[in-house]
This record gives sequence, structure tokens and C-alpha cells, in this order.
Amino acid sequence: MSSYFLLHGQRFSLSTFTAPAKIVPPGHGQNEVWLVYLRAGLLVVEDDRGFWSVSPGQVAFFPPGCRYEIEACGCISGVAVSLAPGLCAGLPEISCAMTVSGFVPMILERAVTWQQKGVTGIFQPLDPRQERLLQVLLDELHTGSQELGRLLLPKGKMLNDMAREILDNPGERKGIEEWASRMGTSSRSISRHFSRETGVTFAQWRQVASLLVARKRLAQGENVQRVSQSVGYENVSAFIASFRRVYGMTPAQFRQMFD
Repeated sequence: MSSYFLLHGQRFSLSTFTAPAKIVPPGHGQNEVWLVYLRAGLLVVEDDRGFWSVSPGQVAFFPPGCRYEIEACGCISGVAVSLAPGLCAGLPEISCAMTVSGFVPMILERAVTWQQKGVTGIFQPLDPRQERLLQVLLDELHTGSQELGRLLLPKGKMLNDMAREILDNPGERKGIEEWASRMGTSSRSISRHFSRETGVTFAQWRQVASLLVARKRLAQGENVQRVSQSVGYENVSAFIASFRRVYGMTPAQFRQMFD
């Protein structure tokens, strides 16, 4: 289901999506802002800055010109929105996950039903009440908060390749000395460059990387014990403690969001 409107003379379009359908912007231009409100599932996004994820109830925000790839985990559904840039002054300038109020999904779910049959793809004017509701939506997006936890990737090829290998095989806990020997450099050099390019130490980065992969596997239905082992934790208690410290909930609580 898709709807196309003119809000204050600016294009505003919405469409619903469910797995296994591909999430695509409902708009008509590359210069539009794109939002994805996620009802269910998990989205993992890679952009020019690294990786970040979107949980149910959150919004993924993509400004114009942003390059990204999206991996959908679990049974996904939600609402995709395209907005003319003129409607988005003051919203984030980088792609990110946003935590928003409960008004946002309520308005989106209503707005996507406004389109009348026979005018799909044609941008229609709104009545005053509809305009007021969408203005509330924009106001609520402005009060939303950007989620932290972006996993930055090193820019240098050698460290970037190392980081991607860790993401592909988080259970293989090679120490920094082993990586240094393999790459023909010193552990001190790796530590210095890694911290400079990602803003965190190698150990901190690897922990966040492991938990990012863990979220994907939990969203796909794997049990906590198996996920803990697959991302390199020696015991499940340490995994639960790390997960709760970063995400504010236990792995079991997170997994229940996808049942």
C-alpha cells in the first residue's frame, strides 16, 4: 500500500512493506530524504561511516546522497517514507537510527491509508486535518533522539580488511599480537591507528562488533547460549552482562521482540 501527498507544496510519500518484499523508497527522486519506521525485525545498515542497527519501534533515517546497504534480519515489516528536503530542516545530517515517540507510528499507520484508489503515484493535496497530523509527525521527528552505538570501520585498507574479517568470524578471538604478526607490523602500530580511526580501542571495537553480530543472530531466532558461543564469549553470563551494559536489556529480552 502506497500513498503520495503534497504537504505545504512539498512531496511526501509513504508505503508499507513486509518480508520478503524489498524495502524501497516510495518517492520519485534521488534527492529526497528517506525514513523507515520498523514495526518488526532488525535492520543492519552499512554506510560510509560503518555499521548501525535499527530495532522494532525505531526509525532509520537516510539523508539525500547517502550511500548505504541494508541487511534485514528476521521477519521485517514497517512503513517507508520519502520526504522532500524542504520538509526536513533541522533533522540529522547523517544516516542514523532514531528513537521516536509513539505518535510517529500512529500517524504513519493512518497516513498510509489516505490514498484513494486510482491515483497511485500521483501526488495529491491534503485536507487541513491531514496537514496538521503530518506536521505533528515532523515535529515528533525533530524531538527524536539519535541512537549511539555506531560501529566505525577503519579507513585504511589493512585495518579495514581486519575489521571486516572480525565481523565475519567474531568467534575467532585472535589477539592483537597475532594480528600484528600476520600483517607484518607491530601491535603498537595497530593499536595506535585503530584507535585513531575508530575512536575506541581494538578491544572495545571488537566487543561492540561481537554484540552487533549477536543482535543479528538473536533476531533470526538463535538461542542465547548458541549466540554467546558463536560470537566468542567463554561463558553465557559474561555475554549477558556485556549485552545488557550496551543495550539496556538482556539477550533474552531482545530476542523476545522477534518471537
